[in-house]
Amino acid sequence: MNSKPSIILLCLVCLALAGRLTAASSSNLLQSRMETDDFRASGSATLLFEGAPHRLAWQISGRQAIVNLPDVRLQNFSLDFSEPDSGYRLDLSSPSCHFDQNSRKITSNSPLLISTSGMEISGIGYDIFLDKESCIITIRQAVDIRIHRKELNKLLPTRDK
Repeated sequence: MNSKPSIILLCLVCLALAGRLTAASSSNLLQSRMETDDFRASGSATLLFEGAPHRLAWQISGRQAIVNLPDVRLQNFSLDFSEPDSGYRLDLSSPSCHFDQNSRKITSNSPLLISTSGMEISGIGYDIFLDKESCIITIRQAVDIRIHRKELNKLLPTRDK
């Protein structure tokens, strides 16, 4: 994916997912249906969590992205988050999803896998609700939670002694 149209489309996908692009402010180019194969993008942000700033890095990759604003459809994608200062990672992957930028909701009837140090959560069918302060993930059926005992201490909060 080295052509300019592919790079532009990938930027549009990332902007749409980040909520920084709106169909109302788009040009004729953005009102068209566009797609790209084998995409990858990454970035970083500083978020406030419990009143303290946390650096967060993210990377998204997938087999296909179809953008028809305000809708974005992803196929065989993986979204990885990491906090470089602590080493914490969270990975989310699924065969497909639909992101509606207007409602800030991600939906899918496909399986979902969420993994982090010490734990994996999987299920079939999911909804992800996004707003400025939270992200709520609802798995509709067949939820499986696996906790790895050797990694359990990474899930528990540290306490000052």
